[in-house]
Amino acid sequence: MQNSWEEIKQRPAKRLWAEMPVRRLIAVSDVHGSFSLFKALLEQVGFRPGEDGLVVVGDLVQKGSENLKTLRYAMELARYPHTYFLHGNHELKLETDAAEVFEYVSWFRERSLYGEMLRSLGVGLPASVEEIPAMLRAVESAYGPELQFLRDLPDILETEHVIFAHAGLTDEDTQHQRLGPVTAWPGFFAEAPSFRKLLVVGHYPTANYVHDALFNGVLFDRARNVLTIDGGAGVMAVSQLNGVILHPATAQWTWESVDSFPKIQAPCDQAHQPGEPILWPDTGVEVLERGAACSLCRYANGLVAEVPNTMLLERDGQTLTDDFPTERLAVQKGETLSLIAACPDRLLVMKRGRAGWLFLEPNGDK
Repeated sequence: MQNSWEEIKQRPAKRLWAEMPVRRLIAVSDVHGSFSLFKALLEQVGFRPGEDGLVVVGDLVQKGSENLKTLRYAMELARYPHTYFLHGNHELKLETDAAEVFEYVSWFRERSLYGEMLRSLGVGLPASVEEIPAMLRAVESAYGPELQFLRDLPDILETEHVIFAHAGLTDEDTQHQRLGPVTAWPGFFAEAPSFRKLLVVGHYPTANYVHDALFNGVLFDRARNVLTIDGGAGVMAVSQLNGVILHPATAQWTWESVDSFPKIQAPCDQAHQPGEPILWPDTGVEVLERGAACSLCRYANGLVAEVPNTMLLERDGQTLTDDFPTERLAVQKGETLSLIAACPDRLLVMKRGRAGWLFLEPNGDK
């Protein structure tokens, strides 16, 4: 019998100890079914299976458009030594009871793993809770090895110098943790205790912790020795997938990222001008004036800004935007940027994980 999500969160977390005799240790989190980004990131960092270690810190699947492809790629990689995938909350929610599975599949539809499996089988999404048992039998029959792979994942990985967990830990005693804090602790980075070993987590996009910018890069709290690395891939429109490259003997690290946006060379210079980002959940707007590419909008905090139409969406009778930056980035003409959207006199771009505006006039002056 399947359990409720609240019951699953009370289970003891399964901790795995691993030796890491590798040249480098690559950590990734929250892939969320973004197969193309995941593969591109491993190629960018020069990942060598068997020579390098790899730890994916939970939420490998769900919310993305390539869940099955991502899962099967992970299963291929897991055949190599020193390669580990951990449970995130989204893997564990596959094991919840019928009512919660129905709610989950109804919300994410084909972007859930079950929804994608049903589509591949030519079967429609369940219309009621009563259809869930038959749905589970169908996907288990067709995708038993894939689902068993996810069920068998550990929850915590500990090495000589580093601990990995999807969301957080209540303390450094990795053998006595419950799944709730380990896999579903939003805001952990702001509340975390201190750790002697480096603790690497994901779960909550780093943009949610930064209040003066829309920033998707990794964040490190030196005093508490916690590194949070979720760049929002598969979840946020302005996002990226981060990869941390650790030295296994010292826990020294660097990071790289990939995103799905086209690359451009900056057409002009611009000096930095600070701004305050609009972040979820405060993204409701009133559209004051519709434009062909961008619309003039007012946010609840009084901010009036031009918003690319590609970032506007309607939900439950309300107009919302994605997370939205207001700062102007410091840019040098000719440097490579990720192009998110364009308005007639400005470009929304991202540079080293930081999103902002580039005005198409010298020094950002209109």
